[in-house]
Amino acid sequence: MVHYSETMPQEQNFDTTQMNKQGRVIRQLEKAPLDRQVASEKTDRERQQKQQSAEQKRRDDALIKTYTDVLEIDAARERNIALPFQAIEGLKVQREKVMESLNVLASQADAYDKQSKPRPPGLTEDIQDKRRQMTRIAGDIKRYEGQVTLIRNKYDEDKRRFIEIKGEAAPLPSKS
Repeated sequence: MVHYSETMPQEQNFDTTQMNKQGRVIRQLEKAPLDRQVASEKTDRERQQKQQSAEQKRRDDALIKTYTDVLEIDAARERNIALPFQAIEGLKVQREKVMESLNVLASQADAYDKQSKPRPPGLTEDIQDKRRQMTRIAGDIKRYEGQVTLIRNKYDEDKRRFIEIKGEAAPLPSKS
């Protein structure tokens, strides 16, 4: 069926050919597959929901099989944050040693500056090297602190979900 009009239809559920005043084709628009597109999007959403549901069930099953109560989750969290904490403590010790060394080098540089003598090239390089070490150590500490935060968040979420599934909170400490 062919229709001629001055304006484009609002809903395009059919093929459309736009022509100029001389009757030449300017643009050809194919039928908008709205029904197929809507059905495809709905199918995609349903498939995605099923995948999310299956993934959640898998995680829930693993959570229930791994832990018997929330205290075990807390203990696992503490075991897993122990290594980053140890790394942070080691980096803090290393930072103190580098800071002490940097202070010694800075006082040597000040002594040369007070005497208006030129600093030895090695001294300036050593100061720059110590500053780079301080920057690297600070970055490493920040990275490990980020790991600790991620680990805590993961175990807090596991704990919340465990309580939600099992319907039980942390047992109260016994009064002995």
